[in-house]
Amino acid sequence: MISEYLILIILVRKISMSTRLSLNASWNQNGTIVIGSPNGMNGTSLAQLSHPVGITISDDDVLYIADTGNHRVLVVDLNNSTSTYAISNLEQSDLHYDVFIFNTSLHVLNSNKKRVQKMSLNGSNSVTGTNLSELVSPIYMFIDKSGNIYVSDAGSHQAFVFRSNSTHGSAVAGNGTNGTTYEQLNRPYGIFVNDVGTIYVADCGNNRIMKWTSRVQSGVCVVGDVLTKVYAPTYIIVDENEYMYIAEADKSRITRYAPDSTFSVCIVGCTDISRIVTNQLSSPHSLAFDSHGSLYVCDWGNHRVHKFELLNSPAAYNQPKIVANQTWDQCGNTIINGTALKFYPLGMFIDSNDTIYVADTNNKYIRI
Repeated sequence: MISEYLILIILVRKISMSTRLSLNASWNQNGTIVIGSPNGMNGTSLAQLSHPVGITISDDDVLYIADTGNHRVLVVDLNNSTSTYAISNLEQSDLHYDVFIFNTSLHVLNSNKKRVQKMSLNGSNSVTGTNLSELVSPIYMFIDKSGNIYVSDAGSHQAFVFRSNSTHGSAVAGNGTNGTTYEQLNRPYGIFVNDVGTIYVADCGNNRIMKWTSRVQSGVCVVGDVLTKVYAPTYIIVDENEYMYIAEADKSRITRYAPDSTFSVCIVGCTDISRIVTNQLSSPHSLAFDSHGSLYVCDWGNHRVHKFELLNSPAAYNQPKIVANQTWDQCGNTIINGTALKFYPLGMFIDSNDTIYVADTNNKYIRI
């Protein structure tokens, strides 16, 4: 996870509010590097990143990356990977932690200057859209359909809303002191707001996801209680089916929770090991979906962004046709060994895409 001395963090993204993914959706476990070095090293060229935190994708599949360590925002056309450039009108001393697209404008959260800059999607016509000077450590934002800007403030352990017709923020989650009660937060990171104003917060320091309905002082823990576990959640997206997609920094994975479920499905980075190979992550800090449903992950620890392609929706039940005199090779091949599993599998299923689902009963996970 991000080091204490690196000034806090950010996450970046935009998800179309109409995003709807299949309930049976799965993704290729072997990712491809969109931008960043294969060896996991940071750098300053347009093909490299340094501790990127937030990503967002426009409706026409243009990727925006908050390249925090390099004090810049990179723009990558996903339909033309050779078209990559850095937005040039941002100051080199600024810490750009979050990006969000709203109404054909790009919004960039600048944490050390405590402001949100608004500009055209190509970076031109930049203005200071929202002043965040009353906050301590603003790190993440979300803009709802009315143009209200929600910001998580890790320094004050609260989330604020800056309404489109106001110059001051109002606290909407957390009471200003860190703690574990349902009125408190501890270093809130990612924030998501649905169309009816329900707020979801990645309560990173408390290892939980909290939900606040409108105008209430106490939240509800939806993930991270006795039955459900998350480890340093940094980011959350909620789709139209109310499925939650969560980035877990301490486990270096992306998990999905169905509404009211007591178990998660690991969808990316399911080895619980932090490495540089393309099916593993290192402290992921944000995620986004493109127009085709493919998943993009900001791999903070490896200084890169991965793409995991959406597979064809698998059949709910996979029944192969086997002839009466069928025989099998007596020498089997190990496809997952004990080093990768590190648990006692008690059940297994293979769907029509040849994706393997394994029941990790002890940890209450379905691993893919």
